[in-house]
Amino acid sequence: MPGFSCVRKDILSQGQRGLCILIRSHIEFQILHLSHISHHSVEIQGIKIFEDLGVIILNDCTPTLIQPSNYRRSVIDLCIVSSNLALICSSSTLDDSDYSDHLPVKLQLGGLNRYLDEEFRWKGLHYEQFFCSQTNKLWFNKYFFKSEEIVLINRLRANHYNLNYSLHRKNIVAPKACPCGIFTDGRTNKLIGIWYMGHYTDMILVRIYGNNSDLLIDRKSEIKNIRILNKAGYTHCIYATFNNGFAYEFLEGETLTTETVKNPKVYPLIAKRMAEMHNLESENESISKDAFIWEKIKKFMQIIPKRFSDSLKQAKFEMLIPSYAILEKEYQLLKSTLSKVNSPVVFAHNDLLLGNILYNQKQESVVFIDYEYTALNYQAFDIVNHFTEFAGFDEPDYSLYPDENFQKMWLKKYLQIYNATTNVSEKDVDKLYWQVTKFTPLPHFFWGCWALIQSEHSHIDFDFLE
Repeated sequence: MPGFSCVRKDILSQGQRGLCILIRSHIEFQILHLSHISHHSVEIQGIKIFEDLGVIILNDCTPTLIQPSNYRRSVIDLCIVSSNLALICSSSTLDDSDYSDHLPVKLQLGGLNRYLDEEFRWKGLHYEQFFCSQTNKLWFNKYFFKSEEIVLINRLRANHYNLNYSLHRKNIVAPKACPCGIFTDGRTNKLIGIWYMGHYTDMILVRIYGNNSDLLIDRKSEIKNIRILNKAGYTHCIYATFNNGFAYEFLEGETLTTETVKNPKVYPLIAKRMAEMHNLESENESISKDAFIWEKIKKFMQIIPKRFSDSLKQAKFEMLIPSYAILEKEYQLLKSTLSKVNSPVVFAHNDLLLGNILYNQKQESVVFIDYEYTALNYQAFDIVNHFTEFAGFDEPDYSLYPDENFQKMWLKKYLQIYNATTNVSEKDVDKLYWQVTKFTPLPHFFWGCWALIQSEHSHIDFDFLE
């Protein structure tokens, strides 16, 4: 591997047990010479070496498979360095599949818990059988590695969040150097940010999906859409994905308020970015132009709880919410009426609440975030859904809903970008205004169904039924 020195000392004979050290070539280091260790006691003496010298293990102790002369098909191949050198050592896998005794191994830096040897007996351990058990492997990683350099994982575990895959940071730093913050504005997911030495602009954000949120959201489509928009320069990049969330780039900016969303410097930027997004997917003729909204609502209605597990919620539901039969009639009426409006189907965000728009005053720009419901949908829905959010979320004040004059100013800014012309006629604005007005009930119905599902499944402290 260019740029690295690989030092290996085999204990018995070439191809059997040994310790491997991988160090960048420009670093001065000393080779550690070990006395002869019998193959029966190598594990115990190896543990003692780690404790006495304070070295760091760079792989996760997954056994490399070889065919040595004694035909035993399992060994532990450890890559170790001192704790000081660990800061500048590689934490990537060796890709040398041409050699029979080195299969790619995922490297994970970690520290040894000193009480381990009191709880576990290494002598005579058959590694292949041990590591074939996923339970044993998870137990081993839990107790053998502190994962100090994977600060993100450490802090998430400390806050009782579960990450199914390991994340590796570009730089290895001490946990105390990386503050961890939990954001509380979300109504579906948990959001955690971590940054180095107080430089919050270098923050990595990690979203942990909400309980049973896959009932509501197509997570594969969400990731795909973020990557499409990132490629277009419209949003953040994704650093890593895992089973119940993903890590992504922090973008500097302030979320909007009911005041700033109407700011003459801000709302034209929102209209411009929405129009740009709406034009984006239209360039791809291979994608179906069916709006997602009707199938999505139908799915929501199918999984609305027939009865809530909480008796108080059930009582509130019976008091506040129409029957399922009435909801079905409302759905059919909305579908038959709005399908005739002929609103264009565009690549829509579909959830542009105030907290999903970041305004960077210094750069005079806005960026949309949270693309969980992004899909092809009616242009008028995306616009009126945004207008509805002017009222706020926790305690909505619908007197803040934009009046006709403001809406038409907003729509004119939008059409200038969407139609790629500064010559937008009053007739064009009136037509779009009429379409948007027709679609006003649909966001309420859509998010109303969503809230009924969330009320049963979400662990977030929010009264979705109310």
